[in-house]
Amino acid sequence: MQVTRYLIILAATWIIAASSFTSSAHGKTIYSVTFDYRAIPSSSIYFTGKTPQQIDRLCKTGEHASNADLAACEQRDFERLSQDLNSTYSKILGKVKEADEESKESGDPLAGPDFIGAQDNWVKYRDNYCYAYVYAIGEASARYIDFWGCMKELTLDRTRQLEKFLDAG
Repeated sequence: MQVTRYLIILAATWIIAASSFTSSAHGKTIYSVTFDYRAIPSSSIYFTGKTPQQIDRLCKTGEHASNADLAACEQRDFERLSQDLNSTYSKILGKVKEADEESKESGDPLAGPDFIGAQDNWVKYRDNYCYAYVYAIGEASARYIDFWGCMKELTLDRTRQLEKFLDAG
């Protein structure tokens, strides 16, 4: 009898909680509102308590993974790719600044301001494109998986572009 009462209370609580997250006139879900990815904590916080091997296995196989797990895996991959991008960008910027010193002396145009502006504009493009991509999909439980996947793909592409720039210089 006590177990039955507990299950009824649990079910009622779940129904009330679930109904508060519907996209009806009464409210929005976390999948139907705008968000700022920079305000989302690092994936390392999400994975606190798990070993690197456990995280790698979860992210590689997706076995028994929730959407939150999969989103955190995509975010983790993006964070790693973002570090690679920033490292490549810094290497190029150093070379561009060196070249600009010579250009200053000879009165030639400087590459640095345009290079920095291009990267700043690219970051805005990537962010806006990925927001537009997931917002256009609409309310979906895979929103954050799709968002981080988009960020990951564009960041990898940009790193490859910059590597070509680095190789040419």
